[in-house]
Amino acid sequence: MSRLLSGPQLSGQQFGEGRLGVRSGVTDRTPAAVRLGPVGKCPDVPVLLITTVDNSGSVVGTGGNDPCGNRFQEMRLAIETVAKRCKCGDELVAMLNFDSPNSGDVAPTALRDGIGSLGRGLAIPQHSAGSSVLGPSLAQARHIADRHPKHRVVFVVLSDFQLFDSDVAGVLSEFTNFPGQPHAVVLRSAGPAALVEDPRVIVSPVSPTDPAGTLAKAIFTALTATRRIPSRKR
Repeated sequence: MSRLLSGPQLSGQQFGEGRLGVRSGVTDRTPAAVRLGPVGKCPDVPVLLITTVDNSGSVVGTGGNDPCGNRFQEMRLAIETVAKRCKCGDELVAMLNFDSPNSGDVAPTALRDGIGSLGRGLAIPQHSAGSSVLGPSLAQARHIADRHPKHRVVFVVLSDFQLFDSDVAGVLSEFTNFPGQPHAVVLRSAGPAALVEDPRVIVSPVSPTDPAGTLAKAIFTALTATRRIPSRKR
């Protein structure tokens, strides 16, 4: 079985650093301030986080799985929290979406440069077609990873996984075989069995009943996986 990071495990309420005073990406409740965990020190090896975001109708439409777009606010919280502590310049973030390539893409950018350099990736791009096809951004992520052979790569897909690729099974297989750590943040469902049952994939379900900050914690976990945190067991 894959490593399921469920809502209760990812709840930010008892953690130490980042705070969020907005609603979770898929809930209408008004939360208290959300806290993330310890950021730690810069990692010993270069790291590249690549994200791709699903902006299709099943996610952003009325009654969709994130109609308010708060997943971007939670992503911002996680990135800002780590960026404030990054001094090395070896932690990179690249941002894509299911309509990539387009104006919302962000090339690999050093975290220490701050959120300003990454901001355009934290919104639905102008002229977005709302694609439900993962394949193109998966191929683009693979290209980026191949160009950074010295980096430990984490690839995060934020989607409800209601995919319209012509070969969904093939695309999911490519994702599970991604050269690095594949991480699925699944909105409003447990996720496809092909991911949930694959031990190579981290699956973070985000449901309407989860506390605010659950999605932020999933991104924060990806960002800090290789950072040096004294209390973390290796």
